[in-house]
Amino acid sequence: MESPFLNALSGFEDLPAEAITEVLSCIRRMELEKGAVLLRAGDTCRYLYFVEKGFARGYYHDAEGKESTSWFWSEGEILVSLESFLRQTPTRENVELLEPAVLYRLSYANLQHLYDKYPDFNRLGRILMEEAFLAAGMINEILRKGSALEKYETLVARHPQLLQRSYLKYIASFLGITQETLSRIRKPI
Repeated sequence: MESPFLNALSGFEDLPAEAITEVLSCIRRMELEKGAVLLRAGDTCRYLYFVEKGFARGYYHDAEGKESTSWFWSEGEILVSLESFLRQTPTRENVELLEPAVLYRLSYANLQHLYDKYPDFNRLGRILMEEAFLAAGMINEILRKGSALEKYETLVARHPQLLQRSYLKYIASFLGITQETLSRIRKPI
């Protein structure tokens, strides 16, 4: 069966066949159910995931214990708690699946091994990290918008299927608004 992840990997002509074979031996395909937890606060993010199918959200608890959504991931995206993964330090974020998912998992240790063994693999690793940084920049852009309506419109433009795939309370918490405000601004749209 064709996989978007494997197709993307085969697009790197610079990687020798031996490197691709080793990359494939380091990657684990996972089929997980809705509700599966990929990362818990206090743990270190030891894996990055490519989302082939499914939808996930990251969230954390603030000082008062209130849950806030930090991001959403869907098909074709790299799912990672970036700072925890890069620094190999505990995260404050939790990551859970909101739908059944097919993921490809690569460990930090294997990523470092591939970097060391195959200098050409650094390009692929850089692209993976660039994608994660771009996603972080997107979050920042959305949250900097002025009004609740502007934040909402920017988020939905980036993730058009979000309303069908997530609970309104998660979207509202990501935007930093109440669920009632979200319901109100959605009506005229």
